[in-house]
Amino acid sequence: MKKSLILSVLLVSFLCPAFTQSNWSFFRSATYKEKRTEYGFLSGVNINTIRQHKVNTFLKESVTNYTGVSIGGYFKLNINKQFGLKILAQYDQNGYKLGGLSFENINGTGIAPGSVTIRTTYLNFPLVGEFTFGNKIKYYVNGGPYVGFLLSSNVITKISSTSNAIGSGTKSKTDSYKSTNIGVSLGTGALIPISKKLALHFGLKNNFGLMSIIKPIATDDSKINTNAFSVFGGVNFKM
Repeated sequence: MKKSLILSVLLVSFLCPAFTQSNWSFFRSATYKEKRTEYGFLSGVNINTIRQHKVNTFLKESVTNYTGVSIGGYFKLNINKQFGLKILAQYDQNGYKLGGLSFENINGTGIAPGSVTIRTTYLNFPLVGEFTFGNKIKYYVNGGPYVGFLLSSNVITKISSTSNAIGSGTKSKTDSYKSTNIGVSLGTGALIPISKKLALHFGLKNNFGLMSIIKPIATDDSKINTNAFSVFGGVNFKM
C-alpha cells in the first residue's frame, strides 16, 4: 500500500507541471484563446452510507449514516471553453454506524446502551471530465473514475453509561479491509468570481464505490461497498 501511495503522489506531482507545457496545445480547441489551467482547494463533509450484500439481518437493521470530513485539492486542464479534465487528491473519512446496541459488563450484572462506528479513511484520486457553462457565474457537472488507498480503519465504541458497562474505546481493524477501493465520482457545483483569477467554489459530489472494501473470508461471502455524498466549499485559482 505504501508503494502505491508513493507512486500516486509522484504521478500527481508529474502531471501538474506537465499540464502547463505547450505540448498540451495539441488537445486544445483552436478557437479557445485563454488556454488556462486551474487549481483549487476544497473542504467539506461526507455523509456516508454503505451498500450491503449477503450480510446478516442484525447488521442491516442497525446501520445508520456516518458523517466524516473531506479535505483536498485539484488541478484542472481546460481543453476548450466548455470542457476540461480535472484530477483531485482528497483525504476522505468514510464509514458507517451501528446504533441501538446494548453492552454488558464483564460480570454480566448490568446493561448500557451504546453504538459502534466503523471509520475508514482513504486518500482518493478521482479523474473526471468536466463540462462548464454560464457567463459570470460558472456552473459545472463532472464524472469519472477514482481510486482510493486505505490509510486507516478503526472501530469506535461509545457507551452512554460507563459506570456499569465495559467502557468506550477505539480499536484498529485495518487488516480486515482491502488496501484499495475503486469507484465512480459524480459532481456538480458553481464558481463565483471574486477577481479575474480567483473564485469561490461550492459543490456537491458523490463517490460511488464499485468494489467490496472488506477482505473475503472463506466461510463468508458478504460484501460492503462505500457511498459518500459530499457537500463542500473552497477556492479556485486560474493560472
